[in-house]
Amino acid sequence: MVGATGKLAAFIAHSTLDDLTPAVLDKAGACFLNAYGLAVQGYSEPVCSAVRKLAVPCSIDGEIARVWPGAVRVSALDAAMLNGVAVHAHFQDDTCYASVTHPASLIVPSAVAAAELSNAGLLQCLHAIAVGYTALSWLGAQERVARAMIKRGFRCSPSLGALGSTAAAASLLRLDVNAAANALGIAASLSGGILEPVRAGSDEWRIQNGRACSNGLFAARLAAQGVQAATQALEGPCGLLHALAGLEELPPEWSLEPDFNVILEVVAKPWATLGDNMAAAMAAKLIHDEGLGTEGIAQITVRIWTPFVDFPGTSYKGPFNTTTQALASMSYATVAMLVHGNLDYDISLEGREHPEVLRLLPLLNIEPDDDGDSLNAMVRVVYEDGTVIAREASQAPQNQLFHDREISCSLFEHRLTKSGFLPGQGRALAERVYAEVDGRTHMNMGELLGELCPVPA
Repeated sequence: MVGATGKLAAFIAHSTLDDLTPAVLDKAGACFLNAYGLAVQGYSEPVCSAVRKLAVPCSIDGEIARVWPGAVRVSALDAAMLNGVAVHAHFQDDTCYASVTHPASLIVPSAVAAAELSNAGLLQCLHAIAVGYTALSWLGAQERVARAMIKRGFRCSPSLGALGSTAAAASLLRLDVNAAANALGIAASLSGGILEPVRAGSDEWRIQNGRACSNGLFAARLAAQGVQAATQALEGPCGLLHALAGLEELPPEWSLEPDFNVILEVVAKPWATLGDNMAAAMAAKLIHDEGLGTEGIAQITVRIWTPFVDFPGTSYKGPFNTTTQALASMSYATVAMLVHGNLDYDISLEGREHPEVLRLLPLLNIEPDDDGDSLNAMVRVVYEDGTVIAREASQAPQNQLFHDREISCSLFEHRLTKSGFLPGQGRALAERVYAEVDGRTHMNMGELLGELCPVPA
């Protein structure tokens, strides 16, 4: 097959586990653990609970998958949706800046559900996760496609996410090139999602990613049964590129072969806030840790990459009537970090009326930086006595964004213990995942999920 759709389909159909370097496979393991831990953490969020009530338990062999965490099984499509919503619930899932998406909620639940359907091993699932992450990054075309979508009011996660999801699922279902192309075509027809929920501070953005994840699995399963789709779903005159991004010419990145190494550029989010705010929060954290406190602060300046300033919701400075308004706001993220030294979800959920946060918000000014990049920002604080302190995100420990094994295992342990698992259970399970990565064990995905899902009474 030729064209962008054919090129991506060929990558999906022809890639194998042997194509993954140890670093890429290790990263896929970290992405799985991060996603599952976030789903456990987000399980009780009200939107997750509302969506879960609409799913019907299912017991048909070959059609079911688990809802994380727990022993409840539903249809695989419902499981992908429910788990995707849960991963995304606190806005803390990882960020692929090349596609401006959150792949953990779009890719991982689809890959895991497909692994359950196909009785695949953990390593095959991790390979599929890497395929999905790579496809998603490739589609974003170094932000060229992503930024064009954003300019038109489309949110990239639901607009590109179904395609990444279907890439992961198609890999596990072992679709050939033609079937993979059909899966991409079906997924493209099910793609789209607006940015207005993030701008307005409403709830439905949480559902967007879960639905995109489920749609991708749906597309792959239909293609596996021979359903035909448009052969130029990405690049055709009425395809995704023209319809959603409004671009007339193919991005040069779509002429290149997808590269698994792009997964290494995906960043984890240490705190619950919009990805565009992360660099500002990291710089603010460094200032907080200096120990000067916030009393006497007279002025705060954030200098950050211009596209982040322009993203819907980031420049909002209140009033913060909803949790989402706080999660999206760069001003809130920066000030709350200066005050608390932390930005857990509860700070946006319950701390929006904190007196010191409200005092500092009018003192903050955001300056766009045309020469910046996605990983850096500068925060400068001036005190009434003339003291000035400035820090840049690049000065912060980078393992906050790029998890090594110790960070990954510790964080998984923390999230599971906080959610009711026995102390030590999370770390032991995370270490089993890495033992599989190292080739020291051979574990079926269902076996691992059987240990992950039950929550002790």
